[in-house]
Amino acid sequence: MADKYRLQYFINSKDVLAITWAESNGDCRVRALKESTNVAEHNTSHFQEQTYSDPMTLGEVRDYISANTELLGTLVHDCVGLHLEDLCADVQFKEPVSVRVLL
Repeated sequence: MADKYRLQYFINSKDVLAITWAESNGDCRVRALKESTNVAEHNTSHFQEQTYSDPMTLGEVRDYISANTELLGTLVHDCVGLHLEDLCADVQFKEPVSVRVLL
């Protein structure tokens, strides 16, 4: 069974995804939790009230981001994967999602 992830929304608005900047200029990772992490417990232990998406496989996450690049804002060049807040680890996409073409 494939791992599933919940994407974190920025300031509880489903109009913007929360990101962390990657090492490359203009690249990002979307903040997320593994499906098995209890969202309420995670929020309580981190003194926060974040909103998360329904669980998705990594392929579904990539498709969702590809279809909704506006959720990442205008400063992002590529989305290279996820940053798992619960594990303090990164999950890389095989191919980055192109968000904005630099001229």
